[in-house]
Amino acid sequence: MRATRGGGANPFRTETSQRRAIEAHPSLVDVHQVGRREMSDIKSSIERALQIDGCLGAALVDFESGLCLGVAGNPPFDLELAAAGKTEVVRATKAIRDKLGVKDRIDDILITLTGQYHMIRMVGTSMFLYMALDRRRSNLALARKELATIDKDLEVDRL
Repeated sequence: MRATRGGGANPFRTETSQRRAIEAHPSLVDVHQVGRREMSDIKSSIERALQIDGCLGAALVDFESGLCLGVAGNPPFDLELAAAGKTEVVRATKAIRDKLGVKDRIDDILITLTGQYHMIRMVGTSMFLYMALDRRRSNLALARKELATIDKDLEVDRL
């Protein structure tokens, strides 16, 4: 049996009750099937990001509040502070885009440092996936593609 968020026994005893529970509370399960595609929750999505070559840390952030909804990794800096700080980058980028009258949706934002890449992938209109990469051990194109796939599979409310 899988554990629920509270650590208790899984309340999903039949296929019908499991389907209803998933529809009502999708974050209670780690990964489940929808059609032919697997949908991932926050924890498993961040764990997938950590598997990308050179990934130092990853987070899902609500950029309206700056709150980290999930975070994992062990970079040589405060990951939660960095993720929350990227909130200002997203806000500034959106503000300039709006002032310019550009109607395109922001897919991702890349910040390059001499030793690291910092990638921001927009999730809906109020969240983003943030990932820090070691520049020497990562392939930027592949990391960007994988982060887009993780975003596509992430099951969260996309307001």
